[in-house]
Amino acid sequence: MWGAGCIRTIVATLVLFTAGQAVAQSHLDELQSICVEADGDRDLAIFLAERQGWKPIPTALLESLSQNIQLENASGRFRVGGSGENIFLLAGTASDPDTSLVTNACNLLVSEESPNAREAVQNWIGVPPIRQTDLMTSWQFEVVDGRRVLQSPNDVDGTYYWTLLLSGEGVTRYEYSKINPGKAHDGQVAAPASSTALRVQSFDKFERICLATGGETGRVRTLLGQLGWTRIDRTSGISDGSQITFMSDPAEGDSPQDIVLFGTLQTPGDVEMSNCSVAGQATLDVLQAHMTEWAGFEPRRNAQGVWIWAYTQDSAQITPQHDLVDAGDIQVKAAARTRGIIHLVQVRNSPAGQPFIQHSIVTP
Repeated sequence: MWGAGCIRTIVATLVLFTAGQAVAQSHLDELQSICVEADGDRDLAIFLAERQGWKPIPTALLESLSQNIQLENASGRFRVGGSGENIFLLAGTASDPDTSLVTNACNLLVSEESPNAREAVQNWIGVPPIRQTDLMTSWQFEVVDGRRVLQSPNDVDGTYYWTLLLSGEGVTRYEYSKINPGKAHDGQVAAPASSTALRVQSFDKFERICLATGGETGRVRTLLGQLGWTRIDRTSGISDGSQITFMSDPAEGDSPQDIVLFGTLQTPGDVEMSNCSVAGQATLDVLQAHMTEWAGFEPRRNAQGVWIWAYTQDSAQITPQHDLVDAGDIQVKAAARTRGIIHLVQVRNSPAGQPFIQHSIVTP
């Protein structure tokens, strides 16, 4: 736990660092949009920060900050706040050799005091703190059906969360941690089955195979043949009249990281849509972030709660068609006659719970 001496060390480190252009944003908003959104995933936190324009922290400074907050396997980014303050994001792990607990921690270190931060964090969390001093406040809770629920400090049988706020002597630290009852090995947390590299590869494949081809079934089939992908025996469970082919990269063996589905879908309104999807390692958050960056606009959620990017494309120019997000298939077909090919991209889980990203086109 931080004491006054440790605070002074962090302050000395922060003030020695200078950075560039200032950006105004609430520190609590940043904690929520990066640390809370990442939900204990270090690499996803870094990806989300980079998406917001954060820059890499110099190696020596990253090591110094990580040591001061006792964070292992840390990655970090920084930016300058609207008041000229330096803001550092550090995400990593902390393990207790005496227990099986593994803490996935995400920290914001801000080179200024935030006198109103305690009230803001308290209002957001909504449960009373488990500890409070002049400098430090901490909360411990579970998340049940999307709600934060107070948890006993001694109840560590399942996954729970811990939030720390420490402000004083010219610095504020926000920490959002996910504590898992998993085991650490030799000070290292076992890598998850789907690393960020694999997640990013899922979108890279989608971009190359489904987006770059315009989603046209013939072009997708030709490209996959050139890449040496092979057909696999899968049942789509899709309605009659649809023709879907499943293919994977044989280099990935019997358990491919990603599977491509492509072909034609026949809608209930008897509209034919060319479809190209990638299902695999990526999480929905990562797929959504990459697709938003590629398209240049945020998706809209339809009435069923699915995020959809609806657009037309003329060469490199992408034009959002938000009014078609909740349109029926016949309406989309009618729009294609006046606007040109309509592209619809969505991210969702399959009935089996596997994340996938799907690109469909409706032609005039």
